[in-house]
Amino acid sequence: MGLPLITIVGRPNVGKSALFNRLLKRSAALIHAAPGVTRDRLYGTMDWKGCRFRLCDSGGLHLTDTDPLQEAVERQVEAALGEADAVLLVVDARAGLIPLDWRVADWIRRRNKPVLVVANKVEGAAQEEVLPELFSLGFGDPVPVSALHGRRIGELLDQVAGLLGARGKEPAARAPEPRGIRVAIVGRPNVGKSSILNRLLGVERAIVSELPGTTRDPIEAGFRYLGNDFTLIDTAGIRARRKLKSGLDVIARLRSLRVLERADVCWVILDGGAGILDDDLQLLAEVTGSGKPFSVAINKWDLADPKPQPAEVRRAFARRAPFAAFASVMPISAKSGRNVLSALSELVETYLRSRRAAPEADLKRLLKRLQSTTSAPVAVRNARFFNLKQAGTPPPTVFQLRVRIKRRLTRNDLAFLERVFREELDLTGVPIHLRILAR
Repeated sequence: MGLPLITIVGRPNVGKSALFNRLLKRSAALIHAAPGVTRDRLYGTMDWKGCRFRLCDSGGLHLTDTDPLQEAVERQVEAALGEADAVLLVVDARAGLIPLDWRVADWIRRRNKPVLVVANKVEGAAQEEVLPELFSLGFGDPVPVSALHGRRIGELLDQVAGLLGARGKEPAARAPEPRGIRVAIVGRPNVGKSSILNRLLGVERAIVSELPGTTRDPIEAGFRYLGNDFTLIDTAGIRARRKLKSGLDVIARLRSLRVLERADVCWVILDGGAGILDDDLQLLAEVTGSGKPFSVAINKWDLADPKPQPAEVRRAFARRAPFAAFASVMPISAKSGRNVLSALSELVETYLRSRRAAPEADLKRLLKRLQSTTSAPVAVRNARFFNLKQAGTPPPTVFQLRVRIKRRLTRNDLAFLERVFREELDLTGVPIHLRILAR
């Protein structure tokens, strides 16, 4: 058995995500004044006075909508309740109870889970007057808190710990959870990132919709494949700066880029049906500039008419994005599952290559090739290379090259050297930095 789970539930805009962030003491969930910002399940782990448990933030419940997106949100909440050991039902003490709160309470009651009612937005005596009314929900005394100001959060956590009892202090709950290889799944909106995550996990972990921008918060999920543990992180679609229409778009973009910074490897997803757009090129520039190893998956390639062969897809990518042509490129279909696992296998290889120290024999062979090449640019042919060593890993992998040169190496000269390094040392998808020590 793993850690016990506490799921936070309630109607939209009662402060569930604010409470989630307050309990975890970090901005794990995106917060905005607009209702319905949170859609997918978000998880975090915390320890309170020796009681360790997981928290789940969920989307706001409407329960009357027939909109497909809202129905998907409800399925996510249902899944979160199904795995929960206890529930925090959050209500807005400033607004008081409204009919939707009663419907949410009845909906939760049918799941037969222990429930604590959390009266949020209680900043003073005026809001405490509503507490007797909240008792009528039938879950016992409500706990008044202010997620915004941190008021009485300790009292709430004491009650959570009491609710869990010995579960939160069992040896299994004390064991660290496997972190695995952190994979950032990035792409512009609506290229199929969430569909790929769901395909790998075999469950609807992330909401999939035709509406661009459905995913707003980064979604983390554990996964094991080929003996490797992964933390797969589905991110909000990264829009070009000129297409950011709201503060919510700006925040979602920044959070996605922050995931990229903290990842071990990046999986860039493009839409094969739409082709490689200027927005994709901007994203690829962000990824190459991050110094992270990455590979590219061309999703929906089977929708192109006529459907290109994989070799054609790779050549088209190299022509359109020559600055990122060192990455592996594989056409996939998240809908049918075709090549998805093969692309993940290539991503694993890219990660392993980025952590590998080049054998001394390979470096000597590379140096010998540089010393004898006849097809290089003039400045490279006229240079004398006499020492090479790998100066750093993980990425970007740094190589230190001592050389005597007659004239300064140009960008084209350096591009030639980088290509030779990749060919000789098998550095597909791995960013490298050449430190030229000239004299």
